[in-house]
Amino acid sequence: MLLVYLGGLTLFLVADDPVRATLWGLGVLPLAFGALILTPGLTWVYDWLVLNRRGISVMATHSHGYGNKRAFSYADVEGRKHEIKPYLSPRHYRGDPSRIEIVFDPRCPSRARPALPGWHVALQASGPLVLGLPFFAAGLFLVPYQMVDFLLR
Repeated sequence: MLLVYLGGLTLFLVADDPVRATLWGLGVLPLAFGALILTPGLTWVYDWLVLNRRGISVMATHSHGYGNKRAFSYADVEGRKHEIKPYLSPRHYRGDPSRIEIVFDPRCPSRARPALPGWHVALQASGPLVLGLPFFAAGLFLVPYQMVDFLLR
Protein backbone atom coordinates (compact mmCIF):
# COMPACT_ATOMS: atom_id res chain seq x y z
CA MET A 1 0.00 0.00 0.00
CA LEU A 2 2.84 2.34 0.88
CA LEU A 3 4.53 1.53 -2.45
CA VAL A 4 1.36 2.41 -4.38
CA TYR A 5 1.08 5.69 -2.48
CA LEU A 6 4.74 6.61 -3.04
CA GLY A 7 4.57 5.45 -6.67
CA GLY A 8 1.60 7.71 -7.38
CA LEU A 9 3.25 10.66 -5.68
CA THR A 10 6.45 10.07 -7.69
CA LEU A 11 4.48 9.76 -10.94
CA PHE A 12 2.78 13.11 -10.41
CA LEU A 13 6.04 14.81 -9.47
CA VAL A 14 7.86 13.38 -12.51
CA ALA A 15 4.94 14.37 -14.76
CA ASP A 16 5.33 17.93 -13.41
CA ASP A 17 1.78 18.05 -12.06
CA PRO A 18 2.17 19.73 -8.63
CA VAL A 19 -1.59 20.16 -8.06
CA ARG A 20 -2.26 16.44 -8.42
CA ALA A 21 0.83 15.61 -6.37
CA THR A 22 -0.42 17.86 -3.57
CA LEU A 23 -3.95 16.43 -3.67
CA TRP A 24 -2.52 12.88 -3.78
CA GLY A 25 -0.12 13.62 -0.92
CA LEU A 26 -2.71 15.28 1.31
CA GLY A 27 -5.57 12.99 0.31
CA VAL A 28 -4.23 10.11 2.31
CA LEU A 29 -4.95 12.00 5.55
CA PRO A 30 -8.77 12.12 5.27
CA LEU A 31 -8.73 8.62 3.75
CA ALA A 32 -6.85 7.18 6.75
CA PHE A 33 -8.79 9.27 9.28
CA GLY A 34 -12.13 8.25 7.75
CA ALA A 35 -11.12 4.57 7.74
CA LEU A 36 -10.01 4.85 11.37
CA ILE A 37 -13.35 6.35 12.41
CA LEU A 38 -15.41 3.91 10.31
CA THR A 39 -13.72 0.77 11.65
CA PRO A 40 -15.52 0.47 15.03
CA GLY A 41 -18.94 1.22 13.55
CA LEU A 42 -18.52 -1.28 10.73
CA THR A 43 -17.16 -3.87 13.18
CA TRP A 44 -20.21 -3.44 15.42
CA VAL A 45 -22.59 -3.82 12.46
CA TYR A 46 -20.67 -6.84 11.11
CA ASP A 47 -20.68 -8.54 14.53
CA TRP A 48 -24.38 -7.88 14.93
CA LEU A 49 -25.19 -9.30 11.47
CA VAL A 50 -23.01 -12.41 11.87
CA LEU A 51 -24.07 -13.13 15.43
CA ASN A 52 -27.76 -12.60 14.64
CA ARG A 53 -27.51 -15.17 11.87
CA ARG A 54 -25.52 -17.93 13.56
CA GLY A 55 -24.93 -16.86 17.16
CA ILE A 56 -25.81 -18.78 20.31
CA SER A 57 -27.24 -16.91 23.27
CA VAL A 58 -25.84 -17.74 26.74
CA MET A 59 -25.64 -16.16 30.17
CA ALA A 60 -22.31 -14.59 31.16
CA THR A 61 -21.39 -13.92 34.78
CA HIS A 62 -19.20 -11.18 36.17
CA SER A 63 -15.65 -12.42 36.62
CA HIS A 64 -13.59 -9.34 37.54
CA GLY A 65 -13.31 -5.57 37.18
CA TYR A 66 -15.71 -2.77 37.94
CA GLY A 67 -17.51 0.07 36.16
CA ASN A 68 -16.79 0.18 32.42
CA LYS A 69 -13.84 -2.21 32.83
CA ARG A 70 -15.90 -5.22 33.90
CA ALA A 71 -15.27 -8.62 32.37
CA PHE A 72 -17.80 -11.43 32.10
CA SER A 73 -17.08 -15.12 31.59
CA TYR A 74 -19.14 -17.65 29.65
CA ALA A 75 -18.80 -21.22 28.41
CA ASP A 76 -19.06 -22.25 24.75
CA VAL A 77 -20.85 -25.37 23.47
CA GLU A 78 -17.79 -27.53 24.26
CA GLY A 79 -17.56 -26.24 27.83
CA ARG A 80 -14.45 -24.06 27.35
CA LYS A 81 -14.42 -20.81 29.29
CA HIS A 82 -14.16 -17.48 27.50
CA GLU A 83 -14.19 -13.87 28.64
CA ILE A 84 -15.85 -10.80 27.20
CA LYS A 85 -15.26 -7.15 27.99
CA PRO A 86 -18.33 -5.59 26.37
CA TYR A 87 -17.61 -2.61 24.12
CA LEU A 88 -21.33 -1.88 23.89
CA SER A 89 -23.35 -1.14 26.99
CA PRO A 90 -24.72 -4.47 28.21
CA ARG A 91 -28.24 -4.89 29.53
CA HIS A 92 -28.18 -6.70 32.85
CA TYR A 93 -30.24 -9.83 33.06
CA ARG A 94 -33.39 -9.04 35.06
CA GLY A 95 -31.64 -6.18 36.87
CA ASP A 96 -28.80 -8.38 38.18
CA PRO A 97 -25.53 -6.49 37.44
CA SER A 98 -23.49 -9.69 37.82
CA ARG A 99 -25.13 -11.37 34.80
CA ILE A 100 -25.61 -10.37 31.17
CA GLU A 101 -26.95 -12.20 28.17
CA ILE A 102 -24.42 -12.51 25.37
CA VAL A 103 -24.38 -13.98 21.88
CA PHE A 104 -21.28 -15.79 20.62
CA ASP A 105 -20.27 -17.34 17.32
CA PRO A 106 -20.01 -21.14 17.59
CA ARG A 107 -17.39 -21.15 14.79
CA CYS A 108 -15.24 -18.64 16.70
CA PRO A 109 -16.37 -18.70 20.35
CA SER A 110 -14.15 -15.76 21.31
CA ARG A 111 -16.28 -13.49 19.04
CA ALA A 112 -19.08 -12.38 21.32
CA ARG A 113 -21.18 -9.34 22.14
CA PRO A 114 -23.98 -8.51 24.53
CA ALA A 115 -27.42 -9.49 23.25
CA LEU A 116 -28.79 -6.14 22.12
CA PRO A 117 -31.67 -5.19 19.85
CA GLY A 118 -30.89 -3.96 16.34
CA TRP A 119 -31.90 -0.38 17.04
CA HIS A 120 -29.34 -0.19 19.85
CA VAL A 121 -26.52 -1.34 17.58
CA ALA A 122 -27.71 1.05 14.85
CA LEU A 123 -27.59 3.98 17.26
CA GLN A 124 -24.12 2.98 18.49
CA ALA A 125 -22.77 2.55 14.95
CA SER A 126 -24.40 5.68 13.50
CA GLY A 127 -21.90 8.04 15.13
CA PRO A 128 -18.75 6.54 13.59
CA LEU A 129 -20.52 6.00 10.27
CA VAL A 130 -21.86 9.56 10.02
CA LEU A 131 -18.51 11.08 11.05
CA GLY A 132 -16.26 8.74 9.09
CA LEU A 133 -18.02 8.56 5.72
CA PRO A 134 -17.42 12.21 4.67
CA PHE A 135 -13.70 11.95 5.46
CA PHE A 136 -13.40 8.61 3.69
CA ALA A 137 -15.28 9.92 0.64
CA ALA A 138 -13.07 13.02 0.50
CA GLY A 139 -9.98 10.80 0.69
CA LEU A 140 -11.31 8.61 -2.12
CA PHE A 141 -11.82 11.70 -4.23
CA LEU A 142 -8.39 13.09 -3.49
CA VAL A 143 -6.36 9.90 -3.95
CA PRO A 144 -7.78 7.40 -6.47
CA TYR A 145 -9.67 10.02 -8.47
CA GLN A 146 -6.46 11.91 -9.15
CA MET A 147 -4.86 8.81 -10.66
CA VAL A 148 -7.90 7.90 -12.76
CA ASP A 149 -8.23 11.46 -14.04
CA PHE A 150 -4.49 11.63 -14.77
CA LEU A 151 -4.47 8.33 -16.69
CA LEU A 152 -7.62 9.15 -18.72
CA ARG A 153 -6.77 12.72 -19.72
